[in-house]
Parts: sequence; C-alpha cells; structure tokens
Amino acid sequence: MNNTFAIGLRHSAGNLHIRLQGEFNGACAWALRKAISRHYRGTGRIFVRTDEITIIHPEGTSLFKKILRASTMALSDLYLKGINGFSIAPDGARVLICSKAPATRRGAALRTVQGGRP
Repeated sequence: MNNTFAIGLRHSAGNLHIRLQGEFNGACAWALRKAISRHYRGTGRIFVRTDEITIIHPEGTSLFKKILRASTMALSDLYLKGINGFSIAPDGARVLICSKAPATRRGAALRTVQGGRP
C-alpha cells in the first residue's frame, strides 16, 4: 500500500491539534491513533483538521472507528474539523465546521509526520 498521507501536529493552550493531508486509508487511521496515543496528554481536547483529506477509503474509516471504540480515550474530547469529519468521526466525537483561517496562519508551527513516521 502506498502511503500518500501526512500528519502534522502541535500543542496549543493545552490542546492537541492534528492536521491530516492526503488519503485517509487504513495506514493513516493507524498512524492517527498512534499520534494521538503518543502526544495526547490526557487533558484538553484533540482537534483533527480534515479539510486536506483528498480521498476517504472505507477501510480507513471503519478501522479508525473500531480502534477508538476499543480505546479508553474519552471521545467527547475528540473534535474533527471540516466536512470530512462527518465521514470519519466515531460515535461520541464532535464535528466542527469552521470558516477558513487566514492563509498566513494555516499550517504554522506544525510538526509533520510523513507516511505516519516521526
């Protein structure tokens, strides 16, 4: 399977912010869960930007939902930002539809993980 995705992350005001880019497939679902488990401090919220996802594969969505159902993480702390959030959000998570941030702020200070590897 070709890993055609990238995951960017940063901490701000006690929250974890994650940006997904490219295809959301099974490998991306595992990498997203791994990033959350490594970088979420157990307090604050997790915001996942989905507006740069180009293709959503059904196996990625079902795997992500299955992984999170089995986890101990409070899904009420998970916020998926963007229209693609409706497709990948597990039950209990929230989807936010926001206006776009100014181009000068978007993507600033994010550490990018290519293909799920730091």
